[in-house]
Amino acid sequence: MSLVDKETSESDSLPNTKEALVEALIHQYQTHVLWFIYTYVKNKQTAEDLTQETFISCYRNIGNFGGDSSKLKSWLLRIAANKSKDYLRKNKLKNLLSLHSVEEIYSNERTTEELFFDDIRNNQIVEHVLKLPTKYREVIFLFHVKEFSLQEIREILNQNLNTIKTRLTRGRKILKHKLKEEGIMDV
Repeated sequence: MSLVDKETSESDSLPNTKEALVEALIHQYQTHVLWFIYTYVKNKQTAEDLTQETFISCYRNIGNFGGDSSKLKSWLLRIAANKSKDYLRKNKLKNLLSLHSVEEIYSNERTTEELFFDDIRNNQIVEHVLKLPTKYREVIFLFHVKEFSLQEIREILNQNLNTIKTRLTRGRKILKHKLKEEGIMDV
């Protein structure tokens, strides 16, 4: 029985075709996936391209998805992480943070005034998070920004739970040290 068949038998509100299911996933998770990928590649256009590739892979492989529907988001973010890592590995990308690109992604549904004050408060912190090594940055982003549990992060990144805990602790420690060193926060 395919995921689409399972889902339609469990709930009438879930899409009943592969196309409708993927379209619903795009509608619900596109922004999450875009932000997640952006934390890897630090380039808006590349993040948009990889987001599109992620959903194409989702479409092609949704029939092979073996978990229940509550695991779809984790599965989708794992695809996004793999696409991002493949891109970085192939291109050896070393882009610097582009604040303009961050604002474009960040401002979809917020007023200019909200952005201005948020940028004043958070710009330097975001810059430092994005400068962290990928293995720390991805865990910090998923835990603090997307508010995933450690178990969900373990599933997304396909890593041991203790590895996730260690990376979160070390990433926080590095970030805390950098913020204190530059006088951004008294931590």
